[in-house]
Amino acid sequence: MIDGNKVRYLRESLNITVTELAAAAKITQAHMSYVEQGYNQPSGAVWGRIADYLGVTMDDLRKSEDREHATREAAACEPCTDDVGETGVSHHG
Repeated sequence: MIDGNKVRYLRESLNITVTELAAAAKITQAHMSYVEQGYNQPSGAVWGRIADYLGVTMDDLRKSEDREHATREAAACEPCTDDVGETGVSHHG
């Protein structure tokens, strides 16, 4: 999920108006405001346009807890070599 507070912080630090960012993202000013307030989540395409205009990656705009969850999932998918039996099946519960 996109972190509206990060979007607003970056937008304001770059002296970009809500209207300007909304136009770049091809959404209404009201929708952009709702994204920043956390009421709406943009589509992937809109999220990408917001990130591009702010000069960051989509992952940079991701909520911290979502980023932590993705990191844990990636770690869980890494090959397990410490307790794999002869069958090659992990013995994690």
